[in-house]
Amino acid sequence: MSKNYITVNLQNHAEVYQCKNNIKQPGAIIKTENMPKAVHTKIEIGQLLPPFALNTTECKTVSPWDYKEKKCLFLFFFDVRDSIDWESLAVIKERFDELNNSNAVVLAVAKGSPEEVDECVMSLDLPFDVLIDENDKARRAFGISKCTIIATDRFGEIRLIEEVYNNIERVIDRAITYVSLSELECPECGVGTWDMPIGYSNTNK
Repeated sequence: MSKNYITVNLQNHAEVYQCKNNIKQPGAIIKTENMPKAVHTKIEIGQLLPPFALNTTECKTVSPWDYKEKKCLFLFFFDVRDSIDWESLAVIKERFDELNNSNAVVLAVAKGSPEEVDECVMSLDLPFDVLIDENDKARRAFGISKCTIIATDRFGEIRLIEEVYNNIERVIDRAITYVSLSELECPECGVGTWDMPIGYSNTNK
């Protein structure tokens, strides 16, 4: 699949969008019986991160599998229309180098339109990718309803799930601690591994 497309796997279908002038346009609905299903249940610590692939404001398709066995993940789910979530984004930006030094890739997943997300990224001059979850489908597939941080090790195992509220600094501290501890573990010690979704290929490398 071209990198100019976005696929969100939900049950037996996937909605495909084509990017045009950096704006995501609705496309076809395709059958995906052979692709992994995103289960609409709340994820838990110790599980592997559910599959997803979303576009950034630059129409770059990003998936957790881009970082398979290379980087830990720090995922920040937020609502682009919530001013408090913007404040949390600003804090994450301030601590980006600290997160990056812990061998973690920072990805934000935004609920909102491409135009709104683009304005947010430009206004805050964010140094990390912000993925567009316009119809809230990735959040629902993860069982997330509020501003939430998820941290995984580089093998895809979820180490932290925590709603932010007004304690973004403390949650970031905890995420860095869990990620750092996971880096001390060895793959032979029973840590899970990323499962590559059927039909997925990394077109960004």
